Amino acid sequence: MTHYRPAGAGVIVTQVVPYPEDTSVNLVGQYLAALKAAKPDARPGFVSLEGYMVGRLLIEALTKIPGDVTRRALTETVTWTGRFDLGGVTLTYGPENNRGSSQVFLTVIQPDGSLKPIEALPKISG
Repeated sequence: MTHYRPAGAGVIVTQVVPYPEDTSVNLVGQYLAALKAAKPDARPGFVSLEGYMVGRLLIEALTKIPGDVTRRALTETVTWTGRFDLGGVTLTYGPENNRGSSQVFLTVIQPDGSLKPIEALPKISG
């Protein structure tokens, strides 16, 4: 997992995937099991979780392609299938949407340089 310098304590960092140790998300539990099976001493991280999600998306899309697997067939299948539930994380695509997700996950740098997930930012009164 990424570690930051302790001087960054309190800084909020945004992520595009869930916290890679949050087993309350089914996808993360599957990712951790796959990571352990592939390399027992590997450390979970945001980048490898994102790669796992892409792999899961690809597998889901490939199983839905009617006929030959081509680049065009893959992109059309992703676009027209639209919604892929990867186990607690949903990716959505369409003719005008190739982002997959608009979800943002928040983490905060701890005094020891580690990251901790946070659910919401405090409301700022002004």
